[in-house]
Amino acid sequence: MTQVEEGRARRQVLAGAVGMAGAALMGWLGAAPRARANDGDFIQIGGENSSTHPTGLSNGANVNTVFRTESYVSGTPGSGSGTALLGTSKTGIGVEGFCDDGEGVHGESATKTGVLGYSGTSFVVPRDDTGVFGYANQNALANGVFGGSSVGTGVNGQSDSGQGVIGTSASGTGVYASSSFGVALGVEGRVLLNQSGTATVKSGKASVKVILDETQFVVTASFVLATLQQHRAGVWVAAVVKDIPGHSLTIYLNKSVAADTRVGWVILN
Repeated sequence: MTQVEEGRARRQVLAGAVGMAGAALMGWLGAAPRARANDGDFIQIGGENSSTHPTGLSNGANVNTVFRTESYVSGTPGSGSGTALLGTSKTGIGVEGFCDDGEGVHGESATKTGVLGYSGTSFVVPRDDTGVFGYANQNALANGVFGGSSVGTGVNGQSDSGQGVIGTSASGTGVYASSSFGVALGVEGRVLLNQSGTATVKSGKASVKVILDETQFVVTASFVLATLQQHRAGVWVAAVVKDIPGHSLTIYLNKSVAADTRVGWVILN
């Protein structure tokens, strides 16, 4: 090969190398790949990392936290409002926690909700000062929080001085108890019913009308139990008549009394 031919060949090789490098650069600039790290690569901050195998982190030396994420502003820990850790899945589990002898998942908040569980098509702002908040609105069978057990207690509520369990409903049933063959509702201790009270039949009278307050009411299906709260020989409750439009009920004795007589009543159903 002559010197001229050798120089021409060198120039062709150089031009080809430059062309390949330019094409690669243009391809990278024109379409940045989604996967910034793949199997065997290091995890790259600020990019999407794709893998077909699990990625594991472990600490066998001490009890320090293995993996921590935090959202903050201007380098100040605890000042952020973003999501520190997000787990998503189409049909699997978004976030799963497991522990042999501790908490599988731990949620904590100083003033808001420690753990939020949500299922449905619209979001409801959780309550402040709440350990666990659950909400679901798909249909009438949806459950905001569900607890079950084959032999133990499905849901347990405890309080040292407040209410262990509170159930409320604007127009439905606040607390519903059901059992096919056992006891639907078991109570140990006193029972407090706001649909109850006492009334006094005045001396010389044989009846008393009870005006119900705004938290008490009677309907067609209601029935009322009434008993004397004082001994009056030969006197008993003869009937209780409901006045639904008048939001009241009238207790009748079998005869007039010689002294003021207290009668206790309770509305059921």
